[in-house]
Amino acid sequence: MSTVRLSKDDSTNNSGAGNEPDGNGDNRIAVYVKISQEARDILDAAATGSRTRGSVIEALLKSFNKQSDPSIREGILQGQNPTLLKEHGELLQLRSWAEHAFENERYFWAGGMYKRLASHPSCTEGLKNICDYRLSLCLIRLSYDVREEALQSELDPDSYSLACRTLDKAISLTTKLRDRLSNNLVFPKLVLYYNLASCHSLKAQYLVESELEPNSDEVVRLCNAGKDPKEKAKVWKTIGQDWRNKQLIRNVAKEKEVAVDMEATKAFDDLQQIIPVFSHGKTLTDPDLILSSERVWLVDSSLKDEDLIFLRSDSQTWQTEFHNWRNGALKDRKPNSYAVESLIEDPA
Repeated sequence: MSTVRLSKDDSTNNSGAGNEPDGNGDNRIAVYVKISQEARDILDAAATGSRTRGSVIEALLKSFNKQSDPSIREGILQGQNPTLLKEHGELLQLRSWAEHAFENERYFWAGGMYKRLASHPSCTEGLKNICDYRLSLCLIRLSYDVREEALQSELDPDSYSLACRTLDKAISLTTKLRDRLSNNLVFPKLVLYYNLASCHSLKAQYLVESELEPNSDEVVRLCNAGKDPKEKAKVWKTIGQDWRNKQLIRNVAKEKEVAVDMEATKAFDDLQQIIPVFSHGKTLTDPDLILSSERVWLVDSSLKDEDLIFLRSDSQTWQTEFHNWRNGALKDRKPNSYAVESLIEDPA
């Protein structure tokens, strides 16, 4: 330990402890403290030029006193960095606003907050992963809104194009996030594959809808259905049967059908990352299908998910593929019972 004596006329000579004059006639008091050699070195390094040890200590104490937040004062006394404390408070505020907006389905607001949170200098890699995941979900939901505006404007092609580009951004974020996640985060990766399948299926749906005859019965019914998933599925039962026969769509070019099937192929490939087709003859407890209960739960969710309406409705091509995949994966299992049983029997 090193002893330091401080007073008004504290000498700039830093060669030893206790070499400052008393400063008689001054209303300041002398303080004698023992500090570590490390702290003494810091003090000596700060006391350069006309700046004395006493002025350094006094400036630090005044700065401490200006901290109005008691938690920051306490953090300083515990050796924490006040800048980090401030930044952590900012992170907490941004995340709270983002989650509030997301939970209240204000997806544009939430997406903006998640982007700000992800770019914050104190944001960790793990938190950035959560931000990108939530931002991708916001983009999927926002694509619904853009699509709905397109329907209300007699199938506005620009709005449908924007809805597809919004999904492309969600796909890009989700793909990068999937590649960043460590291999031990198996279930989050399964969810990301499921979300990618949702994006590609939605994009296939939007591509078909954008080419429907504007005044057709199907368009009127889609407008009336709005965002109601059950009503949308009813309309798409008809669209899925007939759109490939060209009677329902304006653009009869083969390229349109190829583009739709390309998106559907990507969606189906992503679903097979959850449970591949070749595994249907196996039990789901095989080592290559760990977390089998979660896989079963995701497969079951696909039958009701509005994002996958296209795969379930395209009766000439993808409907059969989808149901064969789902039925082969689930077999006779009750997904919720299977998941709970797996949980309670886990030795951990």
